[in-house]
Amino acid sequence: MKVFPYILVAVVCAIVVPCLVTFCVNGKQGDGTVSLERISTGRDVLVQTKAGNELVDVEKYVAHIMPGIVDASADDSYLQAQAVALRTKVYYAMGDATVIQASDLEFQYYTEGDYIAKWGRENYKSVKARYERAVIATKGKIIEQKENN
Repeated sequence: MKVFPYILVAVVCAIVVPCLVTFCVNGKQGDGTVSLERISTGRDVLVQTKAGNELVDVEKYVAHIMPGIVDASADDSYLQAQAVALRTKVYYAMGDATVIQASDLEFQYYTEGDYIAKWGRENYKSVKARYERAVIATKGKIIEQKENN
């Protein structure tokens, strides 16, 4: 009977200690969603804003040009298809380069202020999130032509 408390403590420690170590090393993981701010493809667009020049990852760039191309009320699958098409066009324009100037592309880049101006302070975050979800859902996908052999 005196062994039982020691076994219980050992089992609890075997479960709790690894959890605590993992939490300390990795920190809070949130809800598991991916943010465009954390995505890095290694390919960037140099965007000129009022604040100056900013290197923007292609994935984030695609999300910020979508408002000028496709209506925010479009179906999710349509938004995703447009994200793939726009990403393909940007990659095609870049060729093998890792950076391209936004002025070499034909798209309007929507800043936070542009989103607010178009959809209002109350609505812009939900609209922006729809575009970002479409880009994240299709991350890295492009349209490629298969060669006929």
